[in-house]
Amino acid sequence: MAELLLMPDVCAARRLVPVGTLRAVLHGLCVLLLLTAVSAFAQGAKEPVPPDNADAKCVACHFKEAEAIKVTRHGVIGDPRGPVAHGGACQSCHGPSQEHAQNARIKPAVVFNRTAPAEKRSQACLSCHQGAKTMHWAGAAHARNDVACDSCHKSHRPADPVKVASTQAGVCFDCHKDVRAATLRLSTHPMRSGWMPCSSCHNAHGSVGEAELVRASVNQTCYACHAEKRGPFLWPHQPSSENCSNCHDPHGTNNAPLLVSRMPYLCSQCHLTPQHGSNLQSGSNLPPAVGGASMLGASCANCHMKVHGSNHPSGATLTR
Repeated sequence: MAELLLMPDVCAARRLVPVGTLRAVLHGLCVLLLLTAVSAFAQGAKEPVPPDNADAKCVACHFKEAEAIKVTRHGVIGDPRGPVAHGGACQSCHGPSQEHAQNARIKPAVVFNRTAPAEKRSQACLSCHQGAKTMHWAGAAHARNDVACDSCHKSHRPADPVKVASTQAGVCFDCHKDVRAATLRLSTHPMRSGWMPCSSCHNAHGSVGEAELVRASVNQTCYACHAEKRGPFLWPHQPSSENCSNCHDPHGTNNAPLLVSRMPYLCSQCHLTPQHGSNLQSGSNLPPAVGGASMLGASCANCHMKVHGSNHPSGATLTR
């Protein structure tokens, strides 16, 4: 008599099922599952894309760009503020672009190149990046001159060059070639080395100060690093407290330290007192005729070394 196995049915009755038949059924199921797995592997099946992933069609063609953006802030899946969390990083910036998805010859809704209007390109960025450093973008110099966000930023690169201190100056120099020339002079701030990038003083997205400065005025921007020049002084030097650029060019000059002209000629632009012999523009003013010997060499700073201001009771002439 064949070996039997008791199995309960839906009516709680007991039915006799041959063990050989049960083994055959289980064996068939295992073979079916194995064949299904092998077939899926042979066809290169991957993890199915969720139906709400709007970028699936984009990734199918633009695979290289999709891989690059994964390591940027725009491609972070776990950030609820990012475009990926809202259904699609590609279409968040480039628009739905349904016609482009069907025909690659048709351009996307938003194209980031120099032929597209700058306002339209920037609007795609400003839809998310509002407030903070971009709150003054509408009236900024870059916006008025049709400079778009992608003119400086490269969102598909793991490290945006304009946001890296050592490469930021190179991006700015593409347009500001006069500043580039100034940084090659004898005395300059360490912009090229990355120790002091352009964003240390300027906010390219706009500000309330002149020349897109990060502070409200030139002096306040300079005082952020040169706090010892702030004062208040008992005997202030008016050109210094008025505007640092009266005497200094922050981008670079051939006169240390960043002086717009060498002394005594820099001082002579304001101080033309004949009794002191301060006007040394011609040979007739040189000693022993009129000019003083102390005006030569290091010039005015031989005696008036406190050019930014003095706190000494006897420092009315900035000599101590």
